[in-house]
Amino acid sequence: MKIYYFSGTGNSLAVGKDIAERLNASLIPAINTVDEEVIEIEDEVVGFVFPVYAFKPPPVFQDLIKKIENIQQKYLFAVCTYGITPSHCLKYFAKKIKYSGGTLSGGFAAAMPHNVFDSNWINHNDLEKLINNWKIKLDFISDYIDNRREGKIESAFILKDLFRTEIIRMIPVVKDMVVQVIMKGSESLAFSVSENCNGCGICECICPGDNIRLIDNFPCWLDHCLGCLACMHWCPQHAVNMGNGEFSIKCYHHPVIAVSEMVLKDKLNNRT
Repeated sequence: MKIYYFSGTGNSLAVGKDIAERLNASLIPAINTVDEEVIEIEDEVVGFVFPVYAFKPPPVFQDLIKKIENIQQKYLFAVCTYGITPSHCLKYFAKKIKYSGGTLSGGFAAAMPHNVFDSNWINHNDLEKLINNWKIKLDFISDYIDNRREGKIESAFILKDLFRTEIIRMIPVVKDMVVQVIMKGSESLAFSVSENCNGCGICECICPGDNIRLIDNFPCWLDHCLGCLACMHWCPQHAVNMGNGEFSIKCYHHPVIAVSEMVLKDKLNNRT
């Protein structure tokens, strides 16, 4: 069994690791498939674990499924992590897989802290509750996959989720960002770095899109950001900000994931 994952704050990596350990599967970064024209997989079962980005899977997964050879012969499942709502992300992904000739036999959603709007308020008790809920759901998902069940694709109505307490508390940050984009343009949300930066290079090493270069010991962002915010949340100096730091977004990453599990190993080795 192979499981392809994408993760910025470690939420989806933690979920992927749990499933892989339970089902004795190999865990593979989806970003590693970007340069492959055809993906040959001998395993019968293939899984996908990813965060919800704008109610959809990250683009790398939409490209990945087009490359899998004999996808119609595979048992496919997916787990999405979300901070606001899974919406119809998994149903959208199922349609994309169908267009490629395959069938998504199971699609499941796991609630995790939002990496922008919710990170300021998340506390230990909230996080522990989310992780415990995931562990309970892990039992069901593992049994579902082990028995090769089919037909369950989870989704949620956006309006229903918007009235949850944890969503309502995000409104001020969302409002401030929308106002800034209207007044100053989307460029005003570009990443910036404060004087706290010590040039450690973790942001460059951790970027899954290879979108950061260190110039004179300061990070510079290129033009193909994947929007994962890994550079901001894993900075040990809390020096990376969206815009000029006026949103005061608190750094968050999954508590069981270490930075060494997130970095691009070849880059890290080149710097050490």
